[in-house]
Parts: sequence; structure tokens; C-alpha cells
Amino acid sequence: MKQATLILLVAAATMLPGCRKELPRADAPRPRIVTYSPALTTIVFAMGLGEHVVGVTAFCELPAGQERPVVGDCQNVSTEKFVRVRPDVVLIQQDPATLGAVRRLLPDARIEYFSLEKIENVAEAMERIGHLAGWPELGRRHRRAFEDKLAAVRKSVAGLPRPKVYFLTGANPPAVAGRESFLHELIELAGGEDLSGQFARWSRISVEHILRDRPDVIVCQAYEDADRAREYLATLRGVPAVENGRVFVVTDRRWTIPSACLADLAGQLAGMLHPELREGGAAK
Repeated sequence: MKQATLILLVAAATMLPGCRKELPRADAPRPRIVTYSPALTTIVFAMGLGEHVVGVTAFCELPAGQERPVVGDCQNVSTEKFVRVRPDVVLIQQDPATLGAVRRLLPDARIEYFSLEKIENVAEAMERIGHLAGWPELGRRHRRAFEDKLAAVRKSVAGLPRPKVYFLTGANPPAVAGRESFLHELIELAGGEDLSGQFARWSRISVEHILRDRPDVIVCQAYEDADRAREYLATLRGVPAVENGRVFVVTDRRWTIPSACLADLAGQLAGMLHPELREGGAAK
């Protein structure tokens, strides 16, 4: 009975106006994977497993030239679209309970939860995804490459002075990631003293915190209006980072997406914190 219901749902979905163009490739290799978070989508494609992906969220950014059906997001789960793409595995970061209806309609699909709060979690995810896709050595290889890049950055800043750093995930009002995040670890690994470590989690802070803590370096992610962020931060007179021209506004969304790109961003961050590395070409 369940199987018959599933077949009917799939047939009905394919006949809906405008839906046929959203169908994934019929020959997508198994396991057919839904990557239900921007971070997991980025990791899977970076590992060369994009051909397995048959569904993503509305917030996922795909490599140039790639398109996949959108099956929902963390707030809205489209069970109809999940049934349409027929995944074998669903990779998620959210509470598995939110996909209860999907589990009932697709009882054979594996729903795999990933915590990606720490840099180590990203390395673990690569290896685990390799196993889930049937390519364990691929997962181990990507994990080793990721960890080797991080180790190289850590070595390049060993023994250097540690500037006080605020990494803002918004300028006005300012926001930070906090000590329980991968961004905190990234700053420390790149040779900085993360001032946002005084806060536990992602949160907004007051301008008074910045004025009081007097960071040597400010990095601000502002992918929507970088010029406005620069103008606002320039008004924080008396802050060493501002006075010494060590305010960096970045527009890359990947800074707040825990994926393999963190290893490359760690090198960029080390160069921001330690100008001598940029001049000597040690941080890439």
C-alpha cells in the first residue's frame, strides 16, 4: 500500500504544470543525495560528488553551470518535492524531526544529521560523506588535504605576535560568532586573539564592545553592502584597527559556511592578521 501511494505521488508530481523542468537527471548515480544545507551542498560538490545530488535548499549556492531542484529550506520542507527527486540519502544540519513527513513517505531514504559547529566537524563530515557515497578513500583523501592545509597555516603563524581581532558578521549593528563557532577556531588558528570569544554563541554586540576592546584588526563580512560597512566602520575613531588601516571588509559568503573552503580562508585570514606573511608570500 505504501509503495502504491508513493508511485501515485511521484506520477502526480511529474504532471504538475512547470514541474517537469525541476526533475533531476534520471541517470543520477546512486546514492541519490539531497544536500539540505548550504554547507553540506558545498562540501559534497567540492568532493566531486555533485552528480549524486538531486535536491538542495533555497539557500544553497551551486558551482557555476550547475542547477538542482530546490526541495525546501530549514523553515519550509516540501514533501512533494522530496518524493519527486527520490533520494536515497538526505544530509541535514537541522533537527531530523522536521523531516518526519519525508521519513514517512520515503521510509527507505536515510536521513543523516551533521553537526558543523567546529572545524573538526567539517573534516569528519568529508570522511563520513565519502562512506555514504560508497567512496571511503575519497572521503579520507579530502579530509587529509583539508587538515594538511590547516596545519600549514598554523605552522606559518607559529611564534608571531597575536593581534586582537573582531570578526564581524554584520557591521551595523555589529554581530559576532562567539567562542562555540568555527569562526572562533579559524581566528585562533590564523594567529589571532579572538575578542568574540567572550560571547558563547552567534549574537549581536554593541559598538561599545568594539570601542572598549580596541581590536588591532577588524574583519567584517558584508556581502550585501560592502561600501556602507566600510563607511560605518571608519567612524569608529580611536580603535587601533581603524586608525592603522587594518579593517578588512569581505563579501565572500563562504566565511560563514563551514565547508572545505575554510582551509583556504584560513590562509587569507592569516595574511590579514600578519602583513609580514603577505609580503613574504607565506600565506596564500
